[in-house]
Amino acid sequence: DNMRRIQGAVQELLNVDHIADKTGTEVSAADSGEHRKVLFHAPIAATPTVAENHGDLRIKDVGGKAELAWTDEDENELILTNKGNNLANATYLKATDEAGTGSVDLIKAGKNVADDTNVAIVPDLTRTASNAAPIENTDLANKKYVDDQLAFSAMVSDDADSAALAAGTTYTATSDGFIMVKAAKSGTDTNITVSIAGVDFQIRQAGTATTGRTVYGCFPVASGETILITDGSTVDSFVIRWRSRGPISKLTK
Repeated sequence: DNMRRIQGAVQELLNVDHIADKTGTEVSAADSGEHRKVLFHAPIAATPTVAENHGDLRIKDVGGKAELAWTDEDENELILTNKGNNLANATYLKATDEAGTGSVDLIKAGKNVADDTNVAIVPDLTRTASNAAPIENTDLANKKYVDDQLAFSAMVSDDADSAALAAGTTYTATSDGFIMVKAAKSGTDTNITVSIAGVDFQIRQAGTATTGRTVYGCFPVASGETILITDGSTVDSFVIRWRSRGPISKLTK
């Protein structure tokens, strides 16, 4: 009888978080002894001393709450939960660095100072995997992409079909940029109209000279806007150039 009481007591203890058959004289189920859960005791405040080739998993008191903690053999402590979250406030998620010799901060929770909203913060000098341009409006932009948007391409005199830019043809800008026009006519007024997105800008030679009447114009154009140069005085010569913001993006017909 005493042995049966001891056996029942042991089974009852094991059954707290193990699968332990509490009936009969044998534990014969195939899954007997397996954990159904792990019930930890009261939190331990101090970081334990861990022997070589060992680790310590326990409940730790964090801000008055029982949280799951792991300590490796070098006594590096990792708090695995914090108030239902994975990390404590203002704490970086860490990973082993590329060389495998240290650690690097990845991301943490922080505040947007402007409107006091909660945001994710990444360390300075965080990089994208490549210098590919962003696609979605919400994508992060790398330095190369930003620099490209601030720079201007070389001036070109042809369109996307490699045909010379000419008056009388309607073009569409595939990027922001500038259209530059030089028109000259001898003997009479030089009169041209530059239409940007349907808005006309007329350029005429001022003064009374009868020869070498040349006019110049430079106009900003937004991506998607149309460009049409109209010759109102049978100009002798045109010079038309396009310069896009960022990499070369030629006009299309």
